[in-house]
Amino acid sequence: MKKGSFIVETLVALLIIAMAVGIAIVSTGNLLKKSLENRHLIELSNILLNETETLTFMDVSLIPTGTSKITYNDREYTIEITKEIENLEDMIYMVSNNQNIIFSDIVVVKVRVTAPDGKYIETRVVPQQ
Repeated sequence: MKKGSFIVETLVALLIIAMAVGIAIVSTGNLLKKSLENRHLIELSNILLNETETLTFMDVSLIPTGTSKITYNDREYTIEITKEIENLEDMIYMVSNNQNIIFSDIVVVKVRVTAPDGKYIETRVVPQQ
């Protein structure tokens, strides 16, 4: 009778250990998946930062619009650059001597970086006018 009780206790202990290992493996798998997603997001952010840094100090007339491809860490990303004109005529600001301030139009450049899996990150930049 004692021998059968020992086998049951051993099987229960093995079952508990197996469940703990299974839970740890699932948690580790989820953690690795999230860290891989974060790595891809950081790559997108690095490309976007590098591209916007060069566009910020360029003259508006020299900025090319369109789509280009870049290879970064053995993955091919698509960079899309578009220009938009912001019209500020609707905004009227009053100064202390009741004269209106006249604003000229501002060109805003929109930069979008797209990963091969379809995820993207974009921003708007106001370059030198």
